[in-house]
Amino acid sequence: MDLARHDPRTAQKRLQPLYGDGSTAPVDVVVAYAAAMRLSGDAAGARAVLAKLAEVRPADAADRRVLVEEARVERAEGAFDKAAELYARAAQAAPGALEPRLEAAELALDRGDPSAAKSQLDALDKELGSGSVLVEAARAHTVTGDHAGAQALLDRAGKASGPPWELARERGRLLLRQFDPARAVVELERAKSLEPDDQETRALLMQAYVLGKNARGSARELEDVTKAFRGSALAAMARGMDALVREQPREAASELGRSYSIALDNKASPRELGRAAYWVGRAFYLDGDLKKAADWLQKSLSHDASQADAHFLIGQIAYEGGKADVMLKEFQKSVDLDPAGNPSAWYFIGEQHAGKKRTAEAKAALQTYLDRWPSGDFAADAKDLLSKLR
Repeated sequence: MDLARHDPRTAQKRLQPLYGDGSTAPVDVVVAYAAAMRLSGDAAGARAVLAKLAEVRPADAADRRVLVEEARVERAEGAFDKAAELYARAAQAAPGALEPRLEAAELALDRGDPSAAKSQLDALDKELGSGSVLVEAARAHTVTGDHAGAQALLDRAGKASGPPWELARERGRLLLRQFDPARAVVELERAKSLEPDDQETRALLMQAYVLGKNARGSARELEDVTKAFRGSALAAMARGMDALVREQPREAASELGRSYSIALDNKASPRELGRAAYWVGRAFYLDGDLKKAADWLQKSLSHDASQADAHFLIGQIAYEGGKADVMLKEFQKSVDLDPAGNPSAWYFIGEQHAGKKRTAEAKAALQTYLDRWPSGDFAADAKDLLSKLR
């Protein structure tokens, strides 16, 4: 209960007498004690507790619960490959257990491999179909551009009693990808009210305020984040996002760069580092410094190669620099990763192919744009170009 209330220090004090020297403590006590230490920021202490169990009781160290906690410790320390290996061992130790397989899929998302996560979660859905699985599967479908599939999963998760705050957060994420920041704010505010400590919700909420150009909401959230997460990468990100809302991109780039540095020092996941670097690049782009923008966007992809938005913005920079071939390559990478995230990419891909007399490719891209966004900004141009290609 202490851990569920985000009070690991009290949990650690309560568990210490039960743990003793660790030589005879039950496995569930050892695991809970290690978890309390990890969540208190003492990953080294948690690792020592688990290592002692392996030394004095090697059979118990092979327990699925122990392996999962070891994976969480490695994840907290930025050893993501080792964490993945431990989750795999835990799944082998208990093939029917949900926990290691679900967390392994979440780790795949954090490592910048949403396609692998989607495959793992879809397989779990077929076997178990629990609310938690459905919500995470929806997240994977959202970030890979399957918005219809994500919505269907969220609808099922609501009926299957998925965690309410996660359900609201993922609805908000989907609405953001669908360019509906006002409705996204409603869902994300609800998620925040249900789970105020979730930093992912707060980051998404600030993005919604940026995309909606909502200065009042951004200022209010910045104040809240600064109080609740003082000194964190999230707080610096919120300052940077608020500067973007206020149309101060140079100030935003400085604060967002600070957010990236703090996240790097804290051994954040590749996904988090990639997102932080992307927003620095976006701020420099808005400030007109295309060289720094491109450098930061490439840095974001070095952390997380699955970021369709980074490829799209690199393509936009290439277009503005007169490098049409580079633009086409980057836009194609963007839609390969996320077919729905940057609609205009399809139009410009079609336009470039048409200019090179690649009629089949041009038709396919332009028709994709019209099928998905019949009322989009480039719909009339796409129809006109298609008529000429016929």
